[in-house]
Amino acid sequence: MDAIFKRRSIRKYKNEEVSDEKIHKIIQAGMSAPNAFATNEWEFIVIRSAEGHKKLEQSQKWAKSSHNASAVILVCGDTTKETNEKLLVQNCSAAVENMLIEATYLDLGSLWLEAYGSDEFVDNLRREFNIPKHILPIAIVAIGVADQEREPHDKFYEENVHHEVFK
Repeated sequence: MDAIFKRRSIRKYKNEEVSDEKIHKIIQAGMSAPNAFATNEWEFIVIRSAEGHKKLEQSQKWAKSSHNASAVILVCGDTTKETNEKLLVQNCSAAVENMLIEATYLDLGSLWLEAYGSDEFVDNLRREFNIPKHILPIAIVAIGVADQEREPHDKFYEENVHHEVFK
């Protein structure tokens, strides 16, 4: 549970490489997330090159936050494996959350950036990364050695908890 409470969005990274082994563990954690109907529709594009980072920054206006991340993982869903787009988004989002928690567990910083919420971002990412039409970009996950510290914070709000019925 410590990794869940410690996880924070990190936007500054040290100029240090994250090993392929750690990236593999982060993706493995994503694939271990709950997945409705076991469709396993996620697809992951690992971006490490300066050219790839530049393409991301041109595709999504907030991707500058991932500029010096060691790796950026574009999480996508295959619409031929899961035809219900709402379930596909939920499944891929569960994978992203597991990835963020695993990154924290590995003492790395991470950041979840939007892809799916904007048709413009989706179209840009498809074009820049040669993503076919049946593959839907869902999220961008930056991973790196954090160059900032953010204290854990309690986001539990009792007033948001309802029992039996909404009150």
